[in-house]
Amino acid sequence: ARDRPGLAVSRSLGDGAARALGVIAEPVVTVHQLRAEDRFMLIATDGLWDSLGNDQAVKIAAKYIERNLQQVAVKALLETVRREEGGQLVDDTTVILVTF
Repeated sequence: ARDRPGLAVSRSLGDGAARALGVIAEPVVTVHQLRAEDRFMLIATDGLWDSLGNDQAVKIAAKYIERNLQQVAVKALLETVRREEGGQLVDDTTVILVTF
């Protein structure tokens, strides 16, 4: 397992001391225009993104989505995080997979 900072973001929003350290309550928002070749959207907490890179997570999800196995895709992502973290989920790891 990797060392992680001890910041509980959900508890730090609006916290004056945390704000002084750079914690902001405003989300970072990006926009993507859907195209015909887009097949899914993967939304997850930092428990996933701290352990897997974008390309790795997309590759894992796509492998199962191609076979119409969305629930298996989510389970595979969580199990990959667990392996990366030494056999446990050490952080909140929530995954939402939206298919088109």
